[in-house]
Formats: sequence, structure tokens, C-alpha cells
Amino acid sequence: MGTLTRYAFALGVITLSSQLLSAQQPWDWGFGHAGHIWDIATDADGYSYVVGHAYDTVGFMGVQTDPGGGFLAKVSPTGSMIWTQTFTNAIFLEIELKNDLLYATGEGETNVVVGSHSFFVDPGQGWACLVASFDTTGNDLWVNCLRSPEDISANDLDVNDAGELFIAGTGREAIYTNTDTLYLNSPWAQVLILKYAPGGSVEWITTAGCISSETFATGIACDELGAAYITGSAYDGMFVDCDSLEFGPFTMPSTSSFFLTKVDGAGDFVWLRHAFGAMATDVEYLGGNAVAVIGNFSDSTNAVGTSTLLSQTTDMFMGSFDLDGVPGW
Repeated sequence: MGTLTRYAFALGVITLSSQLLSAQQPWDWGFGHAGHIWDIATDADGYSYVVGHAYDTVGFMGVQTDPGGGFLAKVSPTGSMIWTQTFTNAIFLEIELKNDLLYATGEGETNVVVGSHSFFVDPGQGWACLVASFDTTGNDLWVNCLRSPEDISANDLDVNDAGELFIAGTGREAIYTNTDTLYLNSPWAQVLILKYAPGGSVEWITTAGCISSETFATGIACDELGAAYITGSAYDGMFVDCDSLEFGPFTMPSTSSFFLTKVDGAGDFVWLRHAFGAMATDVEYLGGNAVAVIGNFSDSTNAVGTSTLLSQTTDMFMGSFDLDGVPGW
């Protein structure tokens, strides 16, 4: 079941109340009837860019939307809407702002229309992964559609100063881009890492995992030198017919659940860190020589730092690694 279907349930009126946010919030706004705002990016002048999905034609702040599609909107620091772009059968879930350009990733099904770009997604192939770039006036610059006969999703994105876009998600079997077919090494869910050139073409796809494993990338961050850091989790609650999960030349036991890995600008794995008991949520480049990773754990683990984290129930962690994979705090 695709996201366009599984998210389509009644949510009631959604508004952002100044009483709920804080007394310092000078404005509030919301959907006409029902919907979601999925992500936000804000520029240095306080203008916000939001992506979401409205479930009726009243749409976002009174702008008519397609019930089967999403929107991208720009909001001023005082809460007034500058513009809204609406899409057909497409929802963007993540957005980043870099060098006055917007980058977004999400999902689409059947007849997808994003600005001047349109794609047909065979219903037999489920739903597709969309990756797009817009300028700050809402014009679509490029859109790339990733399709698969099995399963594909993009869970996070990041952009470096050179305009290179990195995507972390999950993929299976063959992946069809706008121009190429790329074959993966496992029929089961696995880590999927993609790099896009500034113009929107796919430079490479790197995968990790093994047959019968369920391995997901949940966060990605890129540094100033062109490398990317990917974190995620492996699920071993099913039969796994391999002893280890492969990350290029590196492996981790199939019983481990947490991983943090680095790939260089060519898509090659540089190092891998892993642990049992922890589930990763996201990773962020801190600048200089460090990344921070966050997540939760429900058992004793040494997932971050050099100390053992103890918990009787599910708890949270935040820790750092340097760019060579050495644990920090």
C-alpha cells in the first residue's frame, strides 16, 4: 500500500495555535479541513518552505489542491502565504534549502504531475520515489522519478555546497530512473544510497544488506568534502539466511541493529560502525570533524561513545563520531 493511500484517513482540522506554540508566536495558520505538513526549511530571512498533503480541495491556506496530491508553499516571517505550488498524485515528505535552491523527495503513483514534469507509474509497480529541485519562487527545475517492481522509498536527503544531492532510503531488485535501469544485489529490503548531480541526473546508487534481511537507512548527512554519512537499522525478527550484512568490503553481524557508515564521493564505503540493541533515527554533520547521530534503544548497547548505555525500557540516545568513525561523546 502506497503512502498516497495509507495516509488518506480523516484527521480533522489541523491548525497551529499560538497558545500551543508559545506566547512568542505572533501568528497561526492551518489547513482548510484536513491534511499533513511533513517538513519545513527556513532561510536566513525567516521565510519558510513547507511540503505537505491536503486531503480535500480546500487545500492549504485556502489554495485549491488535488485530494490525491501534495503542495509546496512559501510562508513569510509574519505567517502570510507568498505562493503555493500543488501537485497531482505526488507528495513530498522531505525538503532542504541550499544556496537558494530547494530540494525535495517524496512519493507518487499512477499519473504524476509536478509542475512541467509528468510521469506514469505502473500501478503494478506500486508507488514511485520522487526527487526534485525548485527555485525559491516555486518553479520546478528538475524532477527524477525512481520506479521499482518491488519497493523503494527515500527516507532522508542532504545537499552539499556543490549542489550534489544525497538520498538515503530503501530499495529492492531493479530501480528504473528517468534514463537508466540499475540492478540491485538483493530481492529483499536493503539500504539504498543515491547521489545526484546538480542538474538532477543520478550519478550512482550504492546498496547494503543481504538476502532475507530487512535493513533501512533512516538518515543521511554530507560534509564539505563530498562524503556522506548514513545511519539506520537492521531488523532481524525474521529468518535471515546470511551471517552478516554487507556494506561494500565491510560487514556487520545480522544480529546487529544499529549502523553508521561513511561513503566517499564515488559511492565507496569508507568505514562502518554497528551495535546490537539500538535503532538509529537520524545523523547530522556538525561541521569541522564530527557528526551527531540520534536514536533509541531497548537493551544494553555500546552504539555510541565508549560507554555502555543501560535501559530497562525503550530510551533515547545522542552521540558523536569524528569523520574517521571514532566515537566522541
